[in-house]
Amino acid sequence: MIRVALNEVKDDLSRYLRMAETEDVIITRHGVPAGLLIGFEDPEDWWEELLLRNPRFRERIEQSRQSMREGKGITLEELRKKHNIPSDISSVQEPVAPVVSQEEKKAPLRKSRKARKQTNSTSAAPKLPVLPSERVLQD
Repeated sequence: MIRVALNEVKDDLSRYLRMAETEDVIITRHGVPAGLLIGFEDPEDWWEELLLRNPRFRERIEQSRQSMREGKGITLEELRKKHNIPSDISSVQEPVAPVVSQEEKKAPLRKSRKARKQTNSTSAAPKLPVLPSERVLQD
């Protein structure tokens, strides 16, 4: 953990952000800690940090832990057995790519703009359900 004055961070933010990927950088204002710079080596780390700071997520985690303490939950192994999920990830087979014929390879992936326009003009728009709040407005 390193301490850096705010004016130094402002002058060279990218350097300190790179440093924050491996260690916490405490930003000080007049020698007093004012903030913490957190860097992420992997984009997934950002998502984890966001979740851990979310009060609703922390509440759900605590509820789950309490359920487990009370014997109401199921363990990961029980979940795997229930859904036939192997515990050894190496035993999972890689997905096989579908076989595509030569004709399918030559076919355009998308319709041309003109073809899409013709399709859209000839087909009627799907009718959406009327919500209860809209019924009140219609009456």
